[in-house]
Amino acid sequence: MRKSRSIPFAVGAAVGLSLLTGCAGQSPARPGTWAATGPSAHAPAQPTAGHASSGLPSVAVYAPQQPLTQAQLQAAAQVLRERAAGMGLRSAQVTLVPQGIQVSAPGATRDELVALGQTGSLAFRPVLAEAQMATSVTGASPSPSGTGQALAQTATGPTTSGRTVTGQTGGMVPADLQTAFDALDCVHPSSSDVAAVEVASPAAQIVACDTAAVNGIHTKYALGPVAVPGADVASAKASYSTQIGEWQVDLSFNSAGTSAFANVTAQLAANQSPTNEFAIVLSGTVQSSPYVSTAIPGGQAQITGSFDQAGATALAAELTHGSIPPLTLEQTMIPG
Repeated sequence: MRKSRSIPFAVGAAVGLSLLTGCAGQSPARPGTWAATGPSAHAPAQPTAGHASSGLPSVAVYAPQQPLTQAQLQAAAQVLRERAAGMGLRSAQVTLVPQGIQVSAPGATRDELVALGQTGSLAFRPVLAEAQMATSVTGASPSPSGTGQALAQTATGPTTSGRTVTGQTGGMVPADLQTAFDALDCVHPSSSDVAAVEVASPAAQIVACDTAAVNGIHTKYALGPVAVPGADVASAKASYSTQIGEWQVDLSFNSAGTSAFANVTAQLAANQSPTNEFAIVLSGTVQSSPYVSTAIPGGQAQITGSFDQAGATALAAELTHGSIPPLTLEQTMIPG
């Protein structure tokens, strides 16, 4: 199941492994790079027979984070029905209740119910700047992240232990984002930080946090306008990659998305790190920011990183059946 953590991505055209490689010592499909994969690199997910019922169903109640009309609630409920079916929760019942939307699904786990209620908003934005963040610990120094940029040395005495420490910024933060970028604390992000990303105009430059720490290090980003919107994803499905030995989500772009993706990757490939990175923003946070080293045509993408079958299937269902307004999971009942 996809949890609240950083999920690396590898994306590319299905035209052979030689199209794009990572940096020295890296596998072409190493998470954190946009990498081409061959047609035989993955196998389609096998159809699931659904979840076994333990008798009593699992129940969840989702409350909208902002006022919604009856029509909007009904539309969100229909998306949840379609997602539930795509996740293998085939006996799920979705109904409107005074608090919002109730889902009753035999055999559903809490992780599945959490994933079911994610907004599913997806966008691809170029990275303008990034900085690493960590919580200082007495006697310990933060380690470098995947970009190779270490956090700045700081005092580690009792007065600083447990505080957020920010490293040097790579790239250039636009002047009108500098105040927001400096104030953003991705070690202790707030729900308003996530909400601000979700409601931002596609044409706006934004600041955003990663989903969760990688080896104890968080990354905060300044991002450019949306280059490829989630609406340009034509399909998403879970599959098992025999190349990297894990589950992934295969994306196919429509014609507009294919053209936009090829154009922006060509532009980013000419840039220096970190402005050669293309961030994937899902449900208000940056899931990953793989670097680009050449233009990638073909209109296909593979999202990879620490998925099991359930997690990949849940994410594919989110992306396939569209986004929903932000919901809060207020109540759950999981039979023991």
